[in-house]
Amino acid sequence: MDTSWTKKEIEEILWQLDKMQLPFTNSSIFFSNQNKELGEGGSGYVFDCYRRRDGKCEGVIKVIGFKDFADYIGIHRETMLQQEVARQCKNVVKIYEAVCLKLWLNEDGQVTKTQIMQKESAKDEFKYDCNCITLAFIRMEKLQPVIYKDESGKIKCFNNELISKTNEEVMKLFYDTACAVEAAHKRKILHGDIKLENIFYDKVHKIYKLGDFGSAVQTEFGVAKVAGYTNGYVAPEVYNCTVRKFDAAADIYSLGMAIYILRNQLVKIGSSNYSPNLELQYQEDYVLEKPVNDSEDDDYLYMILRKMCSYHPADRPKKMRDIIGMIVGIMVRPWYGMQVKHIWSYVIFGILLIAKGAISGMGEYQPWLTESAVLGFVVCIKAASLCIRNRKIYRCLYLFRKIDMTYLLSILAIEAWNIGGTCILFSDIIHGTDYFYVDAPRCLFWITVIEFTLLLSLDKLKKDAQDLYCEWSRFLFLAKEEWRKL
Repeated sequence: MDTSWTKKEIEEILWQLDKMQLPFTNSSIFFSNQNKELGEGGSGYVFDCYRRRDGKCEGVIKVIGFKDFADYIGIHRETMLQQEVARQCKNVVKIYEAVCLKLWLNEDGQVTKTQIMQKESAKDEFKYDCNCITLAFIRMEKLQPVIYKDESGKIKCFNNELISKTNEEVMKLFYDTACAVEAAHKRKILHGDIKLENIFYDKVHKIYKLGDFGSAVQTEFGVAKVAGYTNGYVAPEVYNCTVRKFDAAADIYSLGMAIYILRNQLVKIGSSNYSPNLELQYQEDYVLEKPVNDSEDDDYLYMILRKMCSYHPADRPKKMRDIIGMIVGIMVRPWYGMQVKHIWSYVIFGILLIAKGAISGMGEYQPWLTESAVLGFVVCIKAASLCIRNRKIYRCLYLFRKIDMTYLLSILAIEAWNIGGTCILFSDIIHGTDYFYVDAPRCLFWITVIEFTLLLSLDKLKKDAQDLYCEWSRFLFLAKEEWRKL
């Protein structure tokens, strides 16, 4: 049977199957007599998936078989492996179900017979038949691809922060994807084809997920035969055929290369675009160059990527757990990029703390608050240190850069608790005294109120607090995992 299909022919076949409530009883590619094709990959097409009952979009359906022969045994293996890892790790794309159909068509393109493939009899049934076509349907959660092709065919990134000078969003993607790979390796599953096209963003949970386990292999001894790969991402030992089997080191290389390409603004090694220069990349003496978006603060990240993308597998990190530890080391470092965004916030808090110390020094109330003035100067110096790019001064102000919003919030909480003006204020209200009379305790109290109001009202500080909470939560999770090992 002719293997070249037009989009109109494909749509007609899918429409006929949908009227038969195939491939899924409760889900449909069509709604209101329309279907929406989301994308076209190397092996198939992706469509929106609607619930038949009320037309609510509940994911996507990937259709395989119009381009390549749909190997049901391989698709079943892919589905089982991906579902197994997804149950243990939230950073893996969820597959809900998969179905494989054999279709017989007449000369007019009408479906005359269908047969659902069963895994028990797949070896007997799943033989090439020139009178029918075999289609595989995979229903999975709907996510945003990290990169995509625009109408002109140019590769684009869905979030410009991933290819910007700052590395905050890249580190989140790096961490989430590394967790997915590490979860797979724990179950002796090698992904085999890690690339940006297989990384997705979950807008609901705000995390990145790894998908497409089509080349994944579950091993017994940690090595497997090469099933498939992508030029520019594949490890040198696989590309150059120096080994017949690959191990976890190949996945480590591919992940490092994916992060490098992001930091290089979607330009592959030795090229001016997304097409790789394979001759240069897979030379034994090639050393990974610094990416376009590299800065002084990214030296450690570049060192990690260079080690991950070493030519010889023995020179790469041995386990994904080691890489995750390095990533966390960058994410929780005190001068992490998110603080640079809030320089003026530190200036405001510094001035308020100086004012609080000055007021306390004018009266006999709580003279210890003059320490607030000292802290205020320190915070202002921190704000200045965030603006400085000179490496020598940068190192001299290291201690000032360690002060973060979490620390300031704890200082404010302690001061608010200890200020006697709070008790005096409520005492004055009870006795009918004019509590607007300005003295030192009341000024200190109202300054503290202003500080907390600023903290709660500024959107930037909200995001800062959320980011810090998120990163430290990940750090604590990692610490617990290490503790369990001990």
